[in-house]
Amino acid sequence: MPTVISLPDDAAPERIAEAVYDIHIKAGILFAPHRRLPRMNRVTTSTIPARAKDTAGKRTPFDFPQSGTRELTASDYVYAIRRLATTRIKSPSFSPLSEHILGLKAYGERIAAIDKELRKTVAPTDRDLPFLDFRQYDIPVRRRSISTRCGSD
Repeated sequence: MPTVISLPDDAAPERIAEAVYDIHIKAGILFAPHRRLPRMNRVTTSTIPARAKDTAGKRTPFDFPQSGTRELTASDYVYAIRRLATTRIKSPSFSPLSEHILGLKAYGERIAAIDKELRKTVAPTDRDLPFLDFRQYDIPVRRRSISTRCGSD
């Protein structure tokens, strides 16, 4: 276990090696009902990505024969931070957050390289892209990583 050294509130910024935040997640926050969410708190085959043929003629989540919801977990918040790093969608939050979340900038570079590799066999105009599963890749932070194995899961 690392040694924790508390600095005074008026400590010089150059003395601060890193800031660690405990984020308390409010219980009972649910995802909106959606077909892509499992009915139970586990990954099932219903959570695999949809292809164009699966969504043809569907305009809302209620057009699907099954939908579900579940409570948000710490893993969901970690996944949301990881998603900011994708090059598929430009996030205005990525740049400032990558300056404050240790390892996020390098993670973004790694995800860009992985995505480029996944797209090698896909036409540039194809909108049906291979699934990029951020759960497979941790954000490196020195000897640790931000992982989905968070305390509230």
